[in-house]
Amino acid sequence: MYTSHITHYPELSFNNFVRITHRNGRKSRSIYVWVRFIDDYYRTFYNTTSEWRFKGSTEYEITEGDAVVLCRHYRVLLGLDETTLDSVELEIKRSRNPMKKIKALLNAPDSLVRTTTFISIISVILGIIALILGILSLH
Repeated sequence: MYTSHITHYPELSFNNFVRITHRNGRKSRSIYVWVRFIDDYYRTFYNTTSEWRFKGSTEYEITEGDAVVLCRHYRVLLGLDETTLDSVELEIKRSRNPMKKIKALLNAPDSLVRTTTFISIISVILGIIALILGILSLH
């Protein structure tokens, strides 16, 4: 896991949709994700596995406060260095664009989510084509 501490965003709540941007000089990369909160169960699980992965180091533990935890999939999409666990600066902005939500699903770390989203998009396109052909056949 990759942890980056962020400032408090009172306007964000659970399940909001946000764009996370990492700027590297003139280049910037963005991903779209849903906001989740780190509860006590996740904090305990993450810190327990961190002790095992980081040989007892408490440097990468999640404590009270705001943090962003990005899996390897999202680190690759953002162009972050995978060899270090140093904190990075991320721009987090709320997004309301429904098309970006589809993009977020297509870039999800879970292959099942990506596959079902792709199949759903194809189904909608085929349904629209069938509707158009049905209307044209009535004339």
